[in-house]
Amino acid sequence: MSEHPVSKTKPRSFIHIGAGTGKRLAELQKHDPDKIVLVEADRNAAARLTQKSASASNVQVVRAALGKDEGDAELSLWNFSRLNSTQEPTPALYELFPGLIRKERQIVPVITPAQLLSEMGTVARPMALILEAPGNEMNILNACKADGMLDQIDQLEILAAEDAFYDGAVTRAELEAWLSDEGFDVTLRDEADADWTVLHLQADQKARALARAETRIETLHTSLASLETTLSETQAELKAAKERAELQEAALSEARAATEAKAKTLAEREAALKTAQDRAERLASAVSETQAAMETKSRALAERDAALRAEKGRAEGLEAVLSEARAATEAKAKTLAERDIALKAAQERVVAIETALTEARAATEAKTKELAERDAALKAANDKISGIETSMLDLEKQRHSAVQKRDEAVSTLDFQTRFQAMLQVDLENLRGRLEQSETQRQRQEDLLGKLTAKLSLAAEYLRQLPPSDQDSLASDPAQKLSPPRRRSAGKKQKTKAGQGSKA
Repeated sequence: MSEHPVSKTKPRSFIHIGAGTGKRLAELQKHDPDKIVLVEADRNAAARLTQKSASASNVQVVRAALGKDEGDAELSLWNFSRLNSTQEPTPALYELFPGLIRKERQIVPVITPAQLLSEMGTVARPMALILEAPGNEMNILNACKADGMLDQIDQLEILAAEDAFYDGAVTRAELEAWLSDEGFDVTLRDEADADWTVLHLQADQKARALARAETRIETLHTSLASLETTLSETQAELKAAKERAELQEAALSEARAATEAKAKTLAEREAALKTAQDRAERLASAVSETQAAMETKSRALAERDAALRAEKGRAEGLEAVLSEARAATEAKAKTLAERDIALKAAQERVVAIETALTEARAATEAKTKELAERDAALKAANDKISGIETSMLDLEKQRHSAVQKRDEAVSTLDFQTRFQAMLQVDLENLRGRLEQSETQRQRQEDLLGKLTAKLSLAAEYLRQLPPSDQDSLASDPAQKLSPPRRRSAGKKQKTKAGQGSKA
């Protein structure tokens, strides 16, 4: 039953997982593809595939099972070859096929989709994947998604069971829901077999583009959050830089005040020293005048000389203090210059941070504008999806009505299919019995031939007996027949010829 128009896009590459003995190879070749890759785990079927495709340059045979991890797996071969699987069957499968018999077990290699793509080399698009791996459908699709192969598939055909017939398997409905979430639309459902539906799906490029857009929007959200975090950190650093600048300004003010106080003290000391020097000069002048006028007052003069020496010592002490004050002033001036340089560097750093903050704000505004545009596009896409979902609901109602009619017609076909499967098993048993009967009939024919030869000998012997002996033999049927002990050469040859004709 077709629910969507079938895609008319012509695939250029085919990958057939579970190709069996290549029954569909001729059908795939009709599309004239660039490459056909046939993946089959059964070694006997893979060998037949290799022989069948030996003359086809565009066909590649890979003998392996497909899975998430590389390694080995056990493949079970059943009397119904389409049921071959690396998964163990559930009771539902035995109930569906009462005559199911496991014929063989094989250890087969398992490769990942990434390894398969590597062996295939360059693959042309569009690419179609045919999946016939009972019980492993979901495992293979998950592996394809993990290795990025699912995004390269444009068309998908999958044999999906309506029930979980193998351990770990999923139903057809669950497969459809999963594939729909991955951006595939069902174009055709082949429900000729009520228990196994063949799904034909087409990749929805718009849905994939929307998913990529959503991923990019999420990435932009993450980048925006990171930018906001960086902006917060930058603002915190700017605030700390401002606080450090304020502290440095306060320290500079204190240093200036201390320098001014030191300068004032130095000025006062210089004035006091000058006063002392003037006084010393006046004293020296007075002493000179007194020496000339008062030579008799030597003792007083000596005392005055001592006082003068004391004043000179004091003046020298003041000069030393003045030198120390000058050195301290120079050190303070040097420290002040260093702090002026540090203050200038801090001011330059503040200017650079403010410039970076302005650029970050501009970038944030641009990202916000771009995010708003993406939100508008996403809203439009959501509105379109809502319209599509409404149309799908209407189609689902029509499909439900048609399915009810189809179920009534298929119920009889389902019984006939199962009955035919049972008849196939009975036919194989009858063939075995027929072969045994044929062997027994051949043996009986051989025994009959030998008995005929002996009866021919007995008849010939009876014909050669004289009439009297024949009468006596007729009168005594229990008499044993014994061949004559002597025969002529001609009779022996005649007897052998009779045996040959009878044989």
